[in-house]
Amino acid sequence: MKRIFASFALMTLFLSLAGQALADARGDAINELKAEYISLMGQDDAQNAENRATDDVDALIDSMENDQYNVQVALDAAHGQVDSLPRSSTRRDDANDAIERADHRVGDFTDMDAARHIEVIHVTAGALPYVTPDSAFKSAQEAASGAVTEVRRIILNPERPGTVPAGDLLTDFIPTIIRQLFRFAWLAVFVSLTVSGVYFVIAQEDEERLTKAKAMIYWSLIGFAFVTLAFAVVKAVTDIDFFGFV
Repeated sequence: MKRIFASFALMTLFLSLAGQALADARGDAINELKAEYISLMGQDDAQNAENRATDDVDALIDSMENDQYNVQVALDAAHGQVDSLPRSSTRRDDANDAIERADHRVGDFTDMDAARHIEVIHVTAGALPYVTPDSAFKSAQEAASGAVTEVRRIILNPERPGTVPAGDLLTDFIPTIIRQLFRFAWLAVFVSLTVSGVYFVIAQEDEERLTKAKAMIYWSLIGFAFVTLAFAVVKAVTDIDFFGFV
């Protein structure tokens, strides 16, 4: 029981210190900016200077957190695009490697506490100072955005020609070849039936042409029956998904 109480007390103390540190980071930036405003606006406007400094710091923190959110959204969208790549895609391995790097870079960026990464920029010649993300935040944001952009570049690249589809021979390459063969077979049957039908219509009273047209239609139907039977046999003895491809 004492151990549980001690653990709870330590966790409470840790959260309290973390909250205090966050408040101090934000408060330090506000106080520094406030002092700069007072030096330019005068001590009489101290309250206005504090309000303005608070608004500027909080607006910057909101903007930085929004940048972190947008990068995370872009990474989630890139994950969906990578997952949608076909298993036979030559870009899949490169995309998976790139998305893994992007996960680390984006994670490093979104884990940053925006309130701890702001700095006050002092401007000379009587100009008002301003707050901006520090160099660490900017570098992490650039690295995260660049990693996501790299994933998109790989996804948008054309497939490399002359490459055997990636994956297992029996589960990827051979089924792909069979699908292509059936696609061309159906196309050939369709063209043959269309041509023989047109030939039959224009033959009119020419017996020789009619005989040729009937022969073409006959062999086209034989071809249709043969392709249909072959399709049925292959579909019955394998688990190849034709209907999601054709």
